[in-house]
Amino acid sequence: MEYLVKPWLHQTKAIEAARELSNYGLFMEMGVGKTSTCINILREKYNANKGLMRTLIFCPPIVIENWKREFGVHSKIPSEKITCLTGSGKQRLKIFKERSQEPHVFITNYEALNMDELYNAFVEWDAQAVVCDESHRLKSYTSKRSKLMERLVNGRMQYDKRTGVYSGPRPYVYILSGSPILNSPMDIFQQYKILDAGKTFSGNFFAFRARYFRDKNAGMNRQNYFPNWVTIPGALEEIGEKLKANSMRVLKKDCMDLPPFIRQVIVAEMAPEQRKLYNSMLEDYVAYFTQDGKEHVTSATLAITKGLRLMQLASGYVKTVEDKEVNVCQGMNPKQEILKELLEELVVEQKHKVIVWASWKANYEHIREVIDLLKIKHVEVTGEVSQTNKIKAVEEFTNGDAQVFLGHPASSGIGINLVEAGYAIFYSRNFSLEQDQQAEARNFRGGTEKLHKSVTRIDIITKDSIEEQIAEALLRKEDIGVKILREITLEARKP
Repeated sequence: MEYLVKPWLHQTKAIEAARELSNYGLFMEMGVGKTSTCINILREKYNANKGLMRTLIFCPPIVIENWKREFGVHSKIPSEKITCLTGSGKQRLKIFKERSQEPHVFITNYEALNMDELYNAFVEWDAQAVVCDESHRLKSYTSKRSKLMERLVNGRMQYDKRTGVYSGPRPYVYILSGSPILNSPMDIFQQYKILDAGKTFSGNFFAFRARYFRDKNAGMNRQNYFPNWVTIPGALEEIGEKLKANSMRVLKKDCMDLPPFIRQVIVAEMAPEQRKLYNSMLEDYVAYFTQDGKEHVTSATLAITKGLRLMQLASGYVKTVEDKEVNVCQGMNPKQEILKELLEELVVEQKHKVIVWASWKANYEHIREVIDLLKIKHVEVTGEVSQTNKIKAVEEFTNGDAQVFLGHPASSGIGINLVEAGYAIFYSRNFSLEQDQQAEARNFRGGTEKLHKSVTRIDIITKDSIEEQIAEALLRKEDIGVKILREITLEARKP
């Protein structure tokens, strides 16, 4: 097959490995070209079929248009044969019915699975190829989304209750993820059940778990019990060997001559009033304070809510019981002061382009205040920005004169190329390892080596706060939720 754009060596190996298979997993780290690899694999299947096949591609909303653009670069499929399905369920269904009479490529998000009429139309269409991008979003075997996807790809096959495996003709199925295993090797089970109908790991989750895992806390007192599943000796090796049969893992460090990646942590001291509120919430699940002449109260009834409130306080604000977002410091908080110094040096003086990541809506105003003070031109990609404006913002940052990109990892941490930035500042973060990894990969990926001698990640972390535990868990790629809940419980017990 003739390539329209010459692939990298690791991409060629993946295309060749998938050539004789009807299902394949592309577990390629962000920035190494898994989208274009998948398109070239699909092209080979189309050529073998002597024409375009009925194709469904599911992906996060922000990369829907990117998939279509990549088809335009790596294939000769007419653009009118490739449709992005967005909008309401009725709007999508109307377009789908109009264009599904002939072989077509439809690109949509996972939310489409929950649109009943559209989903039923997908099932009836009987796609010949199905792609699940960011397949770790299907890792839960109990979630409605993953069950619907499983039915979509396996619905017309014969199911053997004894083996838990489907048989008979099925579509070509491809799953793509840079992080297929986020918290536990258990994450791979449902993704693979969708991929190959249970042939690799059986069709029963409990049989899979019993084979490879044990509950470390099985003997714990029932009152304090929580499950802690760990792999048994040899399990990881066996799972790895099974994965090799129909998937490929590609890391940036193994296939690209990327510049050094530097991690820097800058510690922010809490302001006195901030520390007082933080300690009160930590010990008593409630805190009272006066701001702008008004009395406010913030509280938490659950441990997880307490964790969120502590994270908010560490970043300089808090939500009150009236659901109001209130700054906890008079004037700039310590994080803002550090951000000001960083942007002054990196952007104003050294003329670098910089990404600033923030996980809390209230932090945007804190960051804007600093940016406006320094008279820096910036763009934003957050949950409040439309898809059209997101595309414009990225273009302005990459090719225009915007110097700072302000983003939320959930809104702009996937499918966006920001290699123009040699620095990324993480102003605040949440529990999500996936979002953290995706955000980090926006400017540390293929193409970075042409622009920068090094790429630097700077974390602004509040001293003696929950942010320290989060940063440690993210670095170690641990189950953050469990770790943090344990940490805040222990902290509260300290004298």
